[in-house]
Amino acid sequence: MMRGEAKQAGEINQKQEQQEQQRQVWKQKVDAAIANEALVIEMLLACDFADGRLYAAQQVHSKQGLEQIKNAFKKSDKRVTKLAVTRLEEIDQQEQNANAVQSCLEQAKYLLSLEFLLPHHLIQIDAQQEAVAHFPQDALSQFQQLRGQLEQRMSEQVQLQRRLLNLINEVDREIDVALVQAQSAFDAWQQELEQCLTHALAGSLPKHTVQEAEHARQRYQAKLERLIKQVEIVAPSSNTTQSVIEATDGQVKNASTQSIDVDSASSSDGEVQSAIAKQNPTVSISLTVSQFNDALDGFERALQEGSFQQAKNFDKQLREIDVANAPKYVGRQQKDRLLQARKQFNHLLSWAKWSGDASREELVNTAEGLANLKLDPRD
Repeated sequence: MMRGEAKQAGEINQKQEQQEQQRQVWKQKVDAAIANEALVIEMLLACDFADGRLYAAQQVHSKQGLEQIKNAFKKSDKRVTKLAVTRLEEIDQQEQNANAVQSCLEQAKYLLSLEFLLPHHLIQIDAQQEAVAHFPQDALSQFQQLRGQLEQRMSEQVQLQRRLLNLINEVDREIDVALVQAQSAFDAWQQELEQCLTHALAGSLPKHTVQEAEHARQRYQAKLERLIKQVEIVAPSSNTTQSVIEATDGQVKNASTQSIDVDSASSSDGEVQSAIAKQNPTVSISLTVSQFNDALDGFERALQEGSFQQAKNFDKQLREIDVANAPKYVGRQQKDRLLQARKQFNHLLSWAKWSGDASREELVNTAEGLANLKLDPRD
């Protein structure tokens, strides 16, 4: 009996050795066919032992091949099925990641093709990039370059908008320079405004800001026109003196055409007037340096005291002084003082009409009439 058991055990061992040899031979055949996935799959389907099928399944990497063996062994070999499912999921994740990377690059290129950018565009593209699980280095370098261009575009848009807002704010400042300088400043302002509105990125400017800029242009032009009229009324230039004098005050004509009284002026004043006459023979100034300074001081003092009649007399004396074409002895500080005094005088002149009894009575009656009306506060 013992001999029979020993014989049976030997036969089993011999059979296992033969099977192992056959498996090794079969694996060698699979290794030889590893470059031909279709042949490997064919051998896998014909294999009659589980380890051999698993070994062959490990050599399959294509999506189509994995789908084939998954469906073939779905119910017969769990290990092969699990291997195929796991690899298919990895392939799907890789494809999704690649699509996400490509989508990021395409979106960045699309944003660069737009006429202008909005802040949320950059927020969205950044969020899209962060959602990518793995960004290949070459693709990441390309994306960072595109992202830098988008940042530069947005920065240029912000600078353009800030530049336009600064122009709008400049309009509300008082014009405290001579007329010629004011006109030059307006021309420069208008030229810069046109550059903003015709800029390649002008489409990024908010519509309400562009409209506000157009309104600012109109306000600036109206302010300059008022200054021109004020200068023409208060101090007509040498080129328009004759026509303005004929239509207004004959006293100005006498003041602009009379000769300089050298005997009544100081010797230093006479030298200054002589120099002015040589430099600009078409302009005749009857005021000496001391007379001009005294008149300007008196003009300012009368305005401070609210004396309209005295201010009016000093204004007549200084009327022949054109700030834009003033004598050489009138410095920048004196020009600014004269312009400021004339502004205050015009303001005082606008209120002077209410000094009469009839005007005051008209104003009071109008105010009392408003009290009985049921008007909206905005009216």
